[in-house]
Order: sequence, then structure tokens, then C-alpha cells
Amino acid sequence: MFGTALSQLRYGMSILLNRRIRPQDLERIARDLVATLGEFGAPGADSALLPGQAAGIDPEVRRTVTRRSLRATARTAARHTAYYRRLFGDLGLDPDALDPDDGTWARVPVTPKHALRGLPGAFVSTAARPALMALTTGTSGTPTAVWYSRAELDTTLALSTISAVLGMGLRPHHTLAYAGCSRATLPLLNAEESTTRVGASFVQFGTLEPALALDRLAAPLGLPGKAPQITHLSTAASYLAALVHRAERDGWRPADFGLESIGVGGEVLSRPLRERAEAVFGARVTTSYLMTETLPSGGTPCAQGHLHHTTEFGHLEVLDPRTWEPTPPGGTGVVVHTPYVPYRECTLLLRYATGDLVRLPAAAPDCELAHLPATSEILGRWSGPLSAAVTTRDLLDLVEAEPEVPLPARYALAERPDGGAELHLLVRALPARALRARLEERIAAAGLPLTGLVLYDDRTALPPTAPLRADLREHSFETAPSPPGAGTVGAAGSGAGDGAGVSVAGAGAALSVRAPAAAGGAPTATGTVPAQAGAGLAPAGTVPASAGTGAPSAGIVSASAGTAALPVRIVSAPAGTGPTSAGTAPDPAGTVPASAGTGTPSAGTGTPSAGAVSASAGTATPPVRTAAPPAATGPASAGTAPTSAGTAPAPAGTVPAPAGTVPSSAGTAAAVSVDDEGSRS
Repeated sequence: MFGTALSQLRYGMSILLNRRIRPQDLERIARDLVATLGEFGAPGADSALLPGQAAGIDPEVRRTVTRRSLRATARTAARHTAYYRRLFGDLGLDPDALDPDDGTWARVPVTPKHALRGLPGAFVSTAARPALMALTTGTSGTPTAVWYSRAELDTTLALSTISAVLGMGLRPHHTLAYAGCSRATLPLLNAEESTTRVGASFVQFGTLEPALALDRLAAPLGLPGKAPQITHLSTAASYLAALVHRAERDGWRPADFGLESIGVGGEVLSRPLRERAEAVFGARVTTSYLMTETLPSGGTPCAQGHLHHTTEFGHLEVLDPRTWEPTPPGGTGVVVHTPYVPYRECTLLLRYATGDLVRLPAAAPDCELAHLPATSEILGRWSGPLSAAVTTRDLLDLVEAEPEVPLPARYALAERPDGGAELHLLVRALPARALRARLEERIAAAGLPLTGLVLYDDRTALPPTAPLRADLREHSFETAPSPPGAGTVGAAGSGAGDGAGVSVAGAGAALSVRAPAAAGGAPTATGTVPAQAGAGLAPAGTVPASAGTGAPSAGIVSASAGTAALPVRIVSAPAGTGPTSAGTAPDPAGTVPASAGTGTPSAGTGTPSAGAVSASAGTATPPVRTAAPPAATGPASAGTAPTSAGTAPAPAGTVPAPAGTVPSSAGTAAAVSVDDEGSRS
């Protein structure tokens, strides 16, 4: 207790005096918060006083701290960075004379984003020791490079851990999946470290095909001391839209998942998308505002819909993007931010124009965070007057409420020769007269200055649209095409439609199984069951979903954490033979027979049936080859995949599988899929 109090005192003095923060002090505070959580099950009543928790302070003290922090940051930047050394020298600015209250701070020119993108090294302090280059995703242009020192990273990770406990509500029994671009180094590092420091588990998805991500979210984990399924998801708004689109199409329901919370960042999250995501996943959807360039500064939404910006880590301004004058109450402007020294010591930025549009409240807010500067939620990106007149949020609120608009929504906004604005929108099918009528009615009701609406059902005909983070799709062996010349075994068209069939891709690719929904049910999702967290394997044990749901059915084969599995293929038994049993004579090749005349696991169950196999941690599944039925056998029954060219048939009279292999239940074909990706990761 005494050590924690001392760490908090040292941290507070560093802020007041603008001295270098000791990362170990913040790490001690975060560590003790986690220990308190483990002992008492909840944070203490004084948690609002912890770093980054927006505790209210006296306005006069805040003004004093702001003035001192801005001067210290400007002084450090002018002394140690090439960009600001020249800028302050040319303008004759004295860092110690700058004050936001008397207008002298406004003499510092706004730093445009293209300046940082063009020469990132000019903003790196000569007194710092760069350790990590963090790149933005580049959806608004060339990726921006921001350098971090080891001390900055340690500080950021400690603050992220505190936020994970108090903001996200993470607890040791939770598991968080990160579905963001794997090249976004800093967000990925922060998510993984803060999650595991809390004691929770972390799973890295990346931006996979949505069908695969849904399967992995629904898969049982089977981890000791953890919730049965993934409980938290962190992703971008456009990728969440892609997940919602696929989940609605394939008939997933909240009961199929164990999600409690979905955190969204990086893009505008519309109200309709939030509502649709909560309806599909049965989890609350939250959002916050953070940028790689200005971390750890950020914004937190309140219950009234404002975005409240922290004053502890940096200084916020909202300026007119054409004049760089302060935006009046009720007006729309661009967020301009100055991250403070000592939180930042490597890449230093003064009055950095983020390009993010916000609207200032017309009157002072009276919400629970009223003591912090407030704006609207992020409206979009500034790209000219039209982007402020019809914002990204305006358009997403308009179109993402319509089921006939594929998600994520693809649209383009164009100025007409007569000065009006025209919305070009991709829809499922034309003519879509009812959709057009609804959109036009809602455009008029919202007062949007749109004078034209053009609908398309062909994306190639649509004018160029803005890139989305969901477009940074990552390949997986489950969806990657087979190498040229690789042998395949499968039913015609399997792996692409919703019909029954098995597709086996050679040369290290995974098996994939598609199955129709039960009678009267909606088409189901792919139905793959992923390996457990940490295994590094692609889905093992492909099964169709239960009737009308996306839940895995019987016959699951899972690989436990750390398991290295080799590809497993399917073997058809001779027609008329009965199911094999464990303990029969082993076949040297290790074939796995399946009962004849069957093709689908039993429906209506979410638990593995008798005979489901789990590979223990550290074990390796022996290679299994595929054998075709003997020449005398009849054709395979519905759902059984015939062999094709490129697969060597087994000789007539193939013997049963070795002891310990999975026998098929009577009337059920064993369909197994294991990806060997984890063996090379």
C-alpha cells in the first residue's frame, strides 16, 4: 500500500512539474489495480483518481497545468526537433512566453498531417532513443510514421492496462479477440499487453474473411478458468459492419456467441450499425477516440452522446480548417491536438491537425463528464467544404439502417455542376424503388443538402469510394487458393455455395465443409470450429451449423493450445459396411473410415457427440491420407465427397483406422478439417 501511494505521489509531481515520468511508477499503479481486482473482485472507490480516469480538478489548477505543459512541450520541440527548431527560429517565437489564454499560443502555426508524413524524422527528438515505428493504416492517405521510445511504450502499456480494467471491464476470466489489421503495430501491442496483464486471455484474429471470424467467435474455448467463449471483441467500424452483414445473412443469433462487449475504434460508428451489431451479437457496443499520433490523449463518450477529451495528456483545440481560427459554439471544425511532454518524448507534435471533424456543443453540457472539454462524436474527415456540409456520420446514419444496402456501405459523394451534392450508393439489387423512396424521405427529414441520389447494383460501375479498414483483408489457409498442380478431393462446387459437400485442398491447405441448413432453416455459416486460443491453427473439425443457427453441431474435433496438427483427410468406407470401432487393427497409412450413406452430423446440438477427439497440448496428429472406395462399391451418398484426380486411391480392402482414431457414429460421416498454418508460425 505504501509503495503504491509513493508511486502515485511521484507520478503526480511529474505532471505538475513537467518532469520525466517514471514508467515503473505507472506500472506499479497498474499492477496494484490488478491485484486489488484479484482480491476484492472490483476496483476501489478511488479509481477515478487514477491516471487517465478523468477526475475533476479545479479550473484554475487546470489552466496553470495547461500553460506549464504547453510551454514545456514547445520548449522541448524547439530545442530537439529539426522541424520546430527551424519554425521557431524563423518566426522568432519564445516557447516560455506562449499562453493559450492570451492568444500567444495561436502564433504557433498548425502542423499539417502531410508535413509529418513527408519527413517523420524531422519530428523525432534528438534527446530520445527511438525504439518502435508505429504506422497508421493509411485509409486517409499515405501511412503516417510515428516513433516511440521504450519509456513511452512502457507508459502507454501501463495506462492501457488501467483502461482495460476500468474502461473495458476486463477481468481474468475474460478472453479478448483483436480483429484489426496485423500491421497496426501499436494498437495490437497495446491490446495484447493490457489484456494479458489484467490476467485475461488474448486472441489475435486479424481481418479474416468475416465467415471465419464468426466461426471463431462462436467456437467453444475449453480453457481452464475462462469463460466458455470469447467475451470481448476489439475491431474497426467497417469490419464490424462486415461481420454484421455476414451474421445477418447466415442466420447467426446472440445465443451462438458469448460476447459481452465490442469495442470499436478507428472509424465512424453509426447509430444504426451499433444497434444492428447489438441485436446480432447480444453484446454492448462501445467506442472511443484514440490516434497513433496523439496517444495517450483521447476522447471518451458520455451518456448524452458528447465526446469528452482528456486534459491530462494533451491540449485540445477545434479550429476552422480553412482559416485555423477557433470554431464558435455550435460550429463544425477540425480537431487540433498537442500531446504533452513528458508523456511523449520521441515524436513531438505541436498543434497537430488530425483532419477529424467534430461539432462543438451550442451550450455547455451538463452530463457526468461536463468538467472535461466536449465535442460531438467524430463526424468524419475533412476533405473540403462538402465533407463538412454532408459528413460521413450523416451518410452512414442514413444508409446503414437499410438492410438492402450491403455492409460495409459503399458510397461516393460528388459535387454537381449546379453546386448541389449527389450521393452514389451501392445496393443489393435494382430497381429498389421502395428503398429509393425511403432514402429520399429520410434525406429530406434530416435536412441534408443532397440534390441527387444514384443507386448501383454493380460495384465496378460505382464511382471511386473511400478505402475502409475492412478492405485490409488478411489471407488464411482456409480461403487461400490451392497452389498450381495441387491435387484436390471434393464435390463439385463445394466450399463456395451452401450445398453439401467436402472440399480438400492439397499442399497444406485446410479442409472446408459446407452444409445446408436443416429443413425450414436459414442458410448456415461455414461452421468451422477454430483451434483454441494460442494454438496458431486454423479451424479444426469443420461441421455444419445446427438448424437455423450458426452454432457448431456434433462431431467437433478441436486442437488444444500449443497442438501441432498435420492435415487430416476423409476416407470413404465400402458401401454397406458398419461403423468402425476404436481399437481395430491399424492401417499403415492411417486412413479414417466413415460410415457409408451418410453426409451430415446430427442437427440440433451444440456439444460434441461421442467420439469427438481433442488433441492434447503438445501432441502431434499423425499424417492421414485419403483412400477411395474399392472399385466394387457403389456411389457415395449425399454429402459424401467423391475423390478426384490428384489423390491416390487406396487398394481394395483398406483396413480400419489405427487405435485411437475417431470412429463415425452410426449414420454419421466423420468430417475433419485441420490447417497446418500453426506448425509454421
